[in-house]
Amino acid sequence: MLAVARYVASLDGEWTTGRMGDVQFFLIAFGGILLCVLRTRLALVGAGLIALGASAIALEPQKERPSIAISEDAQLVGLITADAIATNRSRPPEFIFSQWQRALAIAAHKAPVDLAAEPDTAAGTAAFLTSARAGVFACRKGTGCAGRSRGRDGQWLLSKRPNRSPSCAVASIWSSSPAAARLQAARPADRWS
Repeated sequence: MLAVARYVASLDGEWTTGRMGDVQFFLIAFGGILLCVLRTRLALVGAGLIALGASAIALEPQKERPSIAISEDAQLVGLITADAIATNRSRPPEFIFSQWQRALAIAAHKAPVDLAAEPDTAAGTAAFLTSARAGVFACRKGTGCAGRSRGRDGQWLLSKRPNRSPSCAVASIWSSSPAAARLQAARPADRWS
């Protein structure tokens, strides 16, 4: 008993699998139930189901990750790359961000790049949006944050926080072609409030 306790204590901690398919989850869960409930040799069927579910996770082809993650209150927006999640906040809320990290099996975080504040003009905002790089947010005080996802059409994100209560804050997603150079070429794709 002590040897098993020492072995478990020596393990690295949690094993992150990312999002798991329905079949894999069912095999592991049902196998665990059989293993715990049955007291005969039929319990070994549960161990086999667990092994089958674990091998199905390992052999499953990697699904493409989403390119954008948005919290339910639209206060936190994340651009997802192969190795990190770039957010519009330098210190994202721990609860939401840790859920994204576990679901996507990504540990790294890219903080936004802070830019100097400039007057909020149409030409300045257009230059701000078109200078956004893929996979990282650039934030300008008073204007918001802009970034470009890795999607086909090059989605631009602008997250602007008016000086109102947090429940009234608005985050907008603007979609445009990667070659767009002016704000007039951008068209709103969706809006949360």
